[in-house]
Amino acid sequence: VSSKYIPINTDLVFHWKLNPNILPSYIENYQDKVSKKTINKKISFIRDSSFKLISLDFARDISKWVGDYGSFAVFDSNKKPLNDWIIVLAIKENVNIEKELGSISGSEIIDESNRQSNKLSTSKTQIISKKINSNNSIYIANDKDIILIASNPKIIYSSIEKLDSKLLNTKKTYKNIQLKDNLKDGLLLLEISPKKILN
Repeated sequence: VSSKYIPINTDLVFHWKLNPNILPSYIENYQDKVSKKTINKKISFIRDSSFKLISLDFARDISKWVGDYGSFAVFDSNKKPLNDWIIVLAIKENVNIEKELGSISGSEIIDESNRQSNKLSTSKTQIISKKINSNNSIYIANDKDIILIASNPKIIYSSIEKLDSKLLNTKKTYKNIQLKDNLKDGLLLLEISPKKILN
């Protein structure tokens, strides 16, 4: 489901079908008795550090509502100092996501009139902006049972509008179906652009 939100012009994409909350325990179960606790701590550290890279605290901001699948994509930087990215996370059932998003400290709603004047989108999706330092913010939106977090609000708008337009061609629909069938519980799928493999 999350793969549908990922644009096709990506350099690197991860898709997973395993709740990040249980990832450390899942991997721990495949270790010998001596390594179990060490592996659990290391995997928890990697997961938590990954979210810190986008200025979110996994335990405080994400763990209570995150669901069982997701996608993360990085875009070609086009010679900009930082790459744009988007992460798409499923929401658990029976979660008040507006309340959970409201608890993310320092967040503010992007001004509707400003968005219209910039002609970023015709979507009515509300996007929350969270400043992470003096130069950068992250942007968060709720679309049904999915949360989108990105480095740029235009990425969120275009991802949602692509779905709203219902213009997915057969090839793209087939790709999403194949992705769902091929991704077994606990597995991770990596897609990378041919250009990046050659480089």
